[in-house]
Order: sequence, then structure tokens, then C-alpha cells
Amino acid sequence: RVLQDGFAVSNGGVKWRELLMTNGNDTTVHQAVSYANVGKMGAGTHYLGIDTYFDIILMGDITNENTWSVLTYYFPSGVIFDLGRNGAGIAADYFKGDLQYIGCWTINTVPQYDSLVQVPMFSGSSSNWVSWYPDLENAYNIQLATDYGATATSYGSSYVLLSIEHSSGLYLGYVKHPDTWGDPLDSEIEGPFPGSNADLACANGVGIAAYEASMGILSTLTFNGGRNWDTPVIVTTSGTNPEVVANSDGSFDCYYINNGEIWKAHSADGSSWTVEGVVSGITGFNSADIFDATEQGVVYPKTDGDLYAQLYIQTTGYEISEVDAEGNIVKATVANTGTTSVTKDWSIEVVGTLPIAGLFPLPPIFTGKVFKGASTTGSIELQPGATVVLESQPIKGIGFVDVKVKLGDKTFVEDGFLLWDQVILHHPRE
Repeated sequence: RVLQDGFAVSNGGVKWRELLMTNGNDTTVHQAVSYANVGKMGAGTHYLGIDTYFDIILMGDITNENTWSVLTYYFPSGVIFDLGRNGAGIAADYFKGDLQYIGCWTINTVPQYDSLVQVPMFSGSSSNWVSWYPDLENAYNIQLATDYGATATSYGSSYVLLSIEHSSGLYLGYVKHPDTWGDPLDSEIEGPFPGSNADLACANGVGIAAYEASMGILSTLTFNGGRNWDTPVIVTTSGTNPEVVANSDGSFDCYYINNGEIWKAHSADGSSWTVEGVVSGITGFNSADIFDATEQGVVYPKTDGDLYAQLYIQTTGYEISEVDAEGNIVKATVANTGTTSVTKDWSIEVVGTLPIAGLFPLPPIFTGKVFKGASTTGSIELQPGATVVLESQPIKGIGFVDVKVKLGDKTFVEDGFLLWDQVILHHPRE
């Protein structure tokens, strides 16, 4: 069995798509993704599994992989390798007119740098340097959380909360963009604390860490970007795997696993907690896997192996998920990926093209001809989560064509060829 890295994306939270990534040596590594608080921008990490190469994925729209661009970095000296074997984290933000990030990976180093094993290393869009904590070998479960510049005093000085786990205990602190662009990142940590399975969140300039301890799940607050942390308080005396949420109104929620189910505790200000009990509506939860929580909802795995979302907001989303051809019919699978019903106009058009016209000035007579079924239109109502297959009229023609599928403001275009009553698509969407 090979475990493959990847992302699950959804435009609306009801239907999800898997985007699998490939590692060069098929070894499991950790990936991370972070929202940047502007539009649908974000950033992710990916290790290629090849020597010292690693990727930062800049996401213009987290839900649309066609907007993603990949920055591939490498260390030509070979000093640093095996990135992300034990853990990885990233915190995205938008300032200085661009998408910025701070990333952290566990790394190995070569003998001239003490042959360190899986120590946490930091890098960022604001720095030309890398730095690491040499005393934290075999660190794991790295968490980063940003408040999107709420603690910033100027461009490049916003603090990112940091937690690192180690055999000696839990470390909490911060890492921040340098005041002078290009300088090394600044980072400090406190610890070790007797804790594990930490999670971080931040809102309105207040940060919070929740983690497991011998007496249950504890939480601690920071009011200065992770430079200092308050005395911990008890969230619950029974539970594991906390996922903490800093709400926009200043309150906090902590989701956790208890007796194989997801439970929730609430705090108005982080100083005391009230257990609210089992989160309703979640069935078939796979408690042996991980889950995640935000103010907008909970994403969790079921025992059937798929990911699901319990949303606490109303969303609108729809997509063209598949386009293919069967004989002389073009079929387009469309889906409502949001929580509200939508009614959208749709069309399937087949247009003759001359793909080599830019190279050879051929006359229009060589353009593909569509004799029948050039346009099929309609309107459809899609209920939340619904998937429907739209079909074109029977198509006949000869030559090169473009097949254009539209659903509302979504468009998919693919080139193909008509061989009388056969439609051949070069790259059908699947």
C-alpha cells in the first residue's frame, strides 16, 4: 500500500475533489495548507521526495487548482534534505501587495552541519535565509497559525504562532517575518510543557493553543503574538485530539474526540470552558483518523474512507466536474457543491476550428464543419449536493472542433475531432 499526498478541495463544502500529489520516492511526507484571508487565496507545501527539492504552492483560489502556481526550491549544496518527514506547517497572509508565507519543515542535515535528524527548519517569502532549532531532533506535529497581520506594526512584522512537539514535551512560541525584507526570520519558543497533540488558532490579536495533558485537554492564551503564554486552564478532563477555533466574536470553540465521537466545548474568552457535548449530525466518523474544525464547519473522515463536511454557514457553489463523449453525444456532469439550491443556464456548443492556422495560412475551407448538433441549451435547478449529467443533441460533422460547456459563469473548453457521427475529445475532464 502506497500512501499518496494530496489536497481535498471544495467550492461550497458539500462535494469534494481529491488532488493527488506525487513524491519521487513514494515515501510519506507531511503537507500543509493555509488560507490567506483575502478572497480564496492560500498557500500549501509539498515535498517532491527528490534530493533537496521542495515546493511552495501559491493558490490564487484554493478551490481551483488551475489558479495554482508552484515555486520549486532546492539546496544546491545538499546540506538539507528529507524535508517534512516528521512534520510541516505553513502560514499564509496577504500584504506588500502579494501573497506571503512562512513555512516550517522537519529536515536532516549533512555531517558538516552536525548530521541533525528531523529538526524544525523555517523559511519564508520575506527572507533569503533558512534557520532551524538544532536541539529539537525528531520533532513532529508542527503547527502554525496567523492572525493575518493583526499583531503587525508595519509590513513584514506580523507574528505567526508556532507549536512543536518533541520527546521532551511541547514547545510554544512564534516565528515572524523580518522587519527588514530579506533578513532571517525571527523565532522564539518556550518549553518544554507536558503536553501533546497541540492545535493553534488566532483571531482579533489573541492566540490560543489547546493540547492534551495528563489531566485532560488544556488551553493557554497569548496576547502578544506568541511571545508569552498564560497559565493553562482545563477545557475538559476527558478527550483527545483537540481542534481549537478562535471565533470572529472573540469566543473560542474546542472540538475533540471522546468515546469515538466528536465533542465540543465553548469559552467566551478562553479563561473557562463549558462542555456542550456531542456534535450532532456527524455519523460514521472514523475516530482513528484526523479531523479539522473552523468557525465555518468541521471536516471529518468517515469509515467509508471519504471526507465529509458539517457546515455552519450557507454556501453557494457549482461546478462542471466531468466532460466526455460517447459516440455522437457530449456528456457534461455538473454538480451543486454548496448548501443552497441554484438554477443556472447551461449550454454545450461545438465549434469548428483550424488548429494549425497559426503555423500555416490555410484557407477557411479546412476549418472543421459541424452539420448537426452545434448548440444545445437549457436551464437546470440543482439541489444541494446534486449531480446531474447534461447531454448534447446528436452531433455530426468532420474536422477539428472546440467543445464548449457552460454552466452559469463556469466554462470548460476542450479541443477534439469530429469523424462524422463520432466525437473524439483530446483531453476529456474526469
